[in-house]
Amino acid sequence: MEPAAQREFVQSHMDADLQFILGDSGVALTHQVSIARHYGSLRKFSAVGDDRAAVRTACLHDFALPADTPENRSQIAAIVSSWETSKEYLAKEIELKAEAKVLGQPRVLQIHERQAMLRAIEAVHGTLGDSESPAPDYLSLKAEETEANEPTASPLDEILSKLAASSSSIQSTVDGSGHIRVTRTKTKAKMPASTEEYRKVMKVEMYAWLAMASRYKAKHWLHGLTADPFLRFVEYILGDRVFGIQIPTGEGNLQRIKPDWAIVLSYEQKLRKEAMRRVLEGHTLADAMASVIKDADLKEAYFTTPVALKSASSDSHGNPSKYQRFNSKGSFGGKTSFGTQKGKGKGKQKSKQTGVSDGRLKGLNLAWRTPDGRELCFAWNTGECDGSCGRVHQCRVKGCYSDHKAVEHKQKQGVTEASGVAQVNSGVTPDSLEVDEDFDLQACGNAGKPIQVEWDRVSRGFVDGFGLCSPSRWRPAQRGERRTHQMVKLADETFDLLAACVDKCIPDVRKEAFRLVTGKIQQSPFGESVLLELRTKWAALLPDPVDALKIDEGQPFLLRALSQFLKSFRDPDAQWLVDETDSFASGVCIGVDKPLPRSPQVFPLKTKHRKLDETEFCPIADNYPSAQLSSEELEKKFREEEQLGRMFPSKVGVLKQEFGDRLRIAAMAAITKPDGSVRPLHDATHSVKVNHEIKYRDKILCPGPPEIAAIVRETSSTGEACFCVSADIKAAHRLVKVRRQDWGYLCCKADSTSDTVWVNKTGTFGVSSAPYWWAKLAAMIGRFVGYVFHTRWMMQMIYVDDLHGAFVGHDKFKFLWVWLLAFELIGTPFGYHKFKGGLSSEFVGFHLKYDIAEVGISEKRGNWLVSWIEKLADQKFVVAAREFVEFLGRLSLVAQLLVWLKPHLSPLFAWASVMSRSTVGRLPETVILTLRYILLELRDETFMVSTDIPRKFEGDQFRTDAKCATGFVVLAGWEICSRRWFSFRVLPSDAPYLFKENGDSQWSSTSSELLATLAALEAFGWKKEERHRKDLQVALTAGTDNRANEALSEKRATTRWPLMAINMQLSSRLSRARAALSLRWRPREENTEADDLTNEKFDSFEPGLRIAMSLRDMELPILRALVATHLEFEDAKLAAKRDSKFDWGSKSKKFDKTPW
Repeated sequence: MEPAAQREFVQSHMDADLQFILGDSGVALTHQVSIARHYGSLRKFSAVGDDRAAVRTACLHDFALPADTPENRSQIAAIVSSWETSKEYLAKEIELKAEAKVLGQPRVLQIHERQAMLRAIEAVHGTLGDSESPAPDYLSLKAEETEANEPTASPLDEILSKLAASSSSIQSTVDGSGHIRVTRTKTKAKMPASTEEYRKVMKVEMYAWLAMASRYKAKHWLHGLTADPFLRFVEYILGDRVFGIQIPTGEGNLQRIKPDWAIVLSYEQKLRKEAMRRVLEGHTLADAMASVIKDADLKEAYFTTPVALKSASSDSHGNPSKYQRFNSKGSFGGKTSFGTQKGKGKGKQKSKQTGVSDGRLKGLNLAWRTPDGRELCFAWNTGECDGSCGRVHQCRVKGCYSDHKAVEHKQKQGVTEASGVAQVNSGVTPDSLEVDEDFDLQACGNAGKPIQVEWDRVSRGFVDGFGLCSPSRWRPAQRGERRTHQMVKLADETFDLLAACVDKCIPDVRKEAFRLVTGKIQQSPFGESVLLELRTKWAALLPDPVDALKIDEGQPFLLRALSQFLKSFRDPDAQWLVDETDSFASGVCIGVDKPLPRSPQVFPLKTKHRKLDETEFCPIADNYPSAQLSSEELEKKFREEEQLGRMFPSKVGVLKQEFGDRLRIAAMAAITKPDGSVRPLHDATHSVKVNHEIKYRDKILCPGPPEIAAIVRETSSTGEACFCVSADIKAAHRLVKVRRQDWGYLCCKADSTSDTVWVNKTGTFGVSSAPYWWAKLAAMIGRFVGYVFHTRWMMQMIYVDDLHGAFVGHDKFKFLWVWLLAFELIGTPFGYHKFKGGLSSEFVGFHLKYDIAEVGISEKRGNWLVSWIEKLADQKFVVAAREFVEFLGRLSLVAQLLVWLKPHLSPLFAWASVMSRSTVGRLPETVILTLRYILLELRDETFMVSTDIPRKFEGDQFRTDAKCATGFVVLAGWEICSRRWFSFRVLPSDAPYLFKENGDSQWSSTSSELLATLAALEAFGWKKEERHRKDLQVALTAGTDNRANEALSEKRATTRWPLMAINMQLSSRLSRARAALSLRWRPREENTEADDLTNEKFDSFEPGLRIAMSLRDMELPILRALVATHLEFEDAKLAAKRDSKFDWGSKSKKFDKTPW
């Protein structure tokens, strides 16, 4: 027997404790096998003999170990030593059991006992993850109950897995009589707050009792116990008879009543208690669990009646815990009217509202109690509570119950609205991606929820581009936890085939990986013969090997093999590969005569559709000038496509005979590439109006900035060096075969004057359904790769035809090649000359630096933006609208990651939207001011941003106020934690932009308030740049009594002067400090300290804590530069008005066009 086989035999036939004892004593593996054959348990081995002599005799007769050589005698001594140790182990085990019994502790379950139980379960149900495997303490508790024949139904918050294990402890106290009392304490887990959490808890309970059944086979009440009774019990609770119960309506339909979750859990606990009671009466556990779900009396008493009473109470009194109120007119529930109160000489009106619901809770589904029945504190959820209420301080949003307040829930978790009802969930859920109710998270087969991504105050589930059910949306350790043993076996065998092929073809995977990402490899290292051999071996693992190797005409993929594999994994889209009438194998429909399909498990529902240009219908359109000028190049391109089987030439008459009035010959455009070739553009919108008839039902999801940051953050969090790669899939849209009857919609000409018509047989760029079908096919290939990798560390994402993968760990280079080979196994064609990667890489225009955990744009792209604005300034900001739109598109791409840019782009988009692309003119002043600000920032700022999640500071950090009077403005604020404070006057000579000519400043109250906030950031140290400033982001909340600034902090942009310039200075300060500032409005009555400071009443503040400062001392380079630019504009206006001989009236000319 080989050593590997010997180790496997010992592992499966010997207790873990005995393995440790023998190994520690130095017993050879060969002799361990001999011992395992007959004495595999600790109890048996300790009884092999009564003394040493008897053990030595057993060594000779039972283990064939004579004492004839020094080596044999050494092994005999080791076995005798192990025998003595095992006896001591066994004696100690018995002692611990007795001690636990006396102390009232659960009996101590030894490691070998627990492992034997779990091995028995895993032999039937496959490998258990930590979230499914019962905790050791919980198994010990169930073992004690089983041995005493007194099973109990544990509360759901006491059913613990290894992942959420809590250990019990012994506490001793001295009572009044002087006696020592020993008590047992134990912490609890949380009650399940959702159906998914309940399923997870019940799976742990199921495996715990199955473990008992495998251990205590003599217990009659455990006889015949399988997983089925537990699964039927859970489906009963969560199915349409309890949690999903429906009642008939007057129209004959069914309406779900959504019973209270607390009632459901209470009923569930009662059923399990009743099942255990029936076990004590003599029933088996399987029969008891089956009988209680059929007990109508139990359901009536503990579910139907409580649900009915709850509904009646809510209908009669609204919220049951609320008392009825009268309004000012003596009727119920009326709204109270509130007046406004003018500020004290500050030129602004304040509003005070009491007695109305908090607007921050709008759209949230709120709970009154936790799932286990404890009352939630309303005051804490909307403001503050000193803790004396006796209620639970948890979020009131149903399904959340986290430690944050309900008013902070939207910011913390994200809320999406569906059909007028807010769907709210804690953590990352598919709801944040607007998936519909048909999506089944459990069916994805992974543990928990997808990776949470966060960027620019937005949270959602990770989007990898491979569909909602893609395993690579989850962390590697969570993937495939609910897969069957057969699924895992097929995935592992496929991975092993791929790994063996990599070992054969690429001896030095590290060297070749670096050659790959530096452009040194121009073609695949896996030749056709290698792939053919690999595909033959892989097909042998599938149900129908012969059919698996067939490649359907017109496309390069092994669709039949992929279909068989995905069906084994119950993939929701597998039928579209071969089985459907219009499948990828036979040809897909383009969506004109037949609607595009709906796949709720892969894509969310598409609810918004872009309105297309309306033009006069013309079935045969002429090409655009760009195509006519490049007709020879287009003809050459079409000939190449013909050789690849994607197009063929024909005549109009022939095509009309086959397609009739469904023939469309679209206009073509051509874009010249740097190498001189052209990229054809098929216009299926104008004239032929093919796209007008195509309607998406699925919404294609692609990764964006949140995912770009998340994949770097997740990789960096492993603490290991990463190697990444970005790949390009050649002619992605052209890889999808279209059914013949739709070819008539895909016709075009290389030359409008020619009689030759070219017919597309595959997906065509410019037809709106082409991206959909490619996304659907690419998603299935990507999920195949995810299934194969299982829990091995790999992260991937795709954006149309751009593919990106990241790998860590000792085998990262090998995993990279296995990953690429998995795609090539199916038939994915890569452009090897376009591979990039290493420690950093570019992906869809963004730059990912895994070594320092940053994302952004490359320095080359950033410098292009700077030089473009500088060139525009040299031209006096006169620009062609077409060039400006191109620049704005690139700038908006950058703003997705450099989020400080985004709010300031609105005036740029506004101007671009109203200008004809052929217009040349001077930019408006607001746009020029914005560009000057962006230029100043790009010169000094980095183009990269840290991916670290922002460090959040809960609660107000400081409070500010401003007093606007004639001739001066007072800016003041104080820091809550230290009570440091400042207060200073601003005169017209300091900030003329805050004053009118007569010295009036009341009109600038909002600007002054924001300037006070800016002063507070500088006074209290929030402006300073840390040494590693890109590694830190700060989210802080400040209080202000001006609601306009609260709205501004959310919108982050304005075009009002001088508020615009002050806001840009604030944005600059925050971007350097990597801080996100949220200004929260406070009523004047709640901001009295800051109000006193603006009125120069300093009695409640210590003089020693005052911070001496003035506006001139503040660093405001952006503000001062923009003010100077604004003054230049004003001077130029006056000069132009004096010199002009025309009377323009009140209207100003927006653009100076060039002469004809």
